[in-house]
Amino acid sequence: KSRWQFYANAHTLSKLVDIDEAAQQELRARLPPPVVVPLAPGDLVLLSVQRPHAVRGWRTSCVRASLQSFLNFGGAGERLTLEA
Repeated sequence: KSRWQFYANAHTLSKLVDIDEAAQQELRARLPPPVVVPLAPGDLVLLSVQRPHAVRGWRTSCVRASLQSFLNFGGAGERLTLEA
């Protein structure tokens, strides 16, 4: 997207970091419907945190591992590095 589109939508995008319930409702109303990704045990999910995203709750009797980190790509032929 262009820099102009970013500035034109800055007011809406600022709601991504707002904990105000009304702001969150307004943001959800402006976004398309959620995409639900079906997962199976052992699946790995990588996503761009630069895009709006969310995680549904899970049953508390189930085991779930979660790690938030940055994955760095240095170019073809280079190893991926993980920042924890």
